[in-house]
Amino acid sequence: MKEIKGSRLDSKIVYTLECLEEDISPEDCFGDDQEQADYIISEYNAGNTYAWFIAKVTAKLEIDGQVFKGVDYLGGCSYKSEEDFKADPYYQSMMKEARVSLLAEIDLAVKRGQVAEVAKAGLVRK
Repeated sequence: MKEIKGSRLDSKIVYTLECLEEDISPEDCFGDDQEQADYIISEYNAGNTYAWFIAKVTAKLEIDGQVFKGVDYLGGCSYKSEEDFKADPYYQSMMKEARVSLLAEIDLAVKRGQVAEVAKAGLVRK
C-alpha cells in the first residue's frame, strides 16, 4: 500500500477504547509474583475494570455514508485507570494499528468499487 501524506479525513477518524473480559487469570501471567496477581484480582473484584482486561481499540471513519472500522487488541492488560492505560505507549501503538486496519478496509472497499478513490485520497498513513 502506498504512503499518503497530509490529511483532511484523517482528523475525522474516531478512536474508541473498550475493556473486554480477559479469559486468562492474572496468575497465569504473573505466576512468579503471586502478590502482584493477588493485587490485580483484588482491584478487579473491587470494580476496577482496568485492573485486568483485553484492550480493544477501534478506529472508525464514515465515508460517503459508509462506516469503516479497524481494530487492534491487546490482552493481559493491567492498569490503574483508563487515563493510566492511555498514557502508556501501547495505546498510541494500538491506535496506529487500528488505523492501519481501517485503511486496509477502505482499500478493499475501493477495490470493490464501494468507495470513490477520491474520498480515499484524503487519508494519511503514518
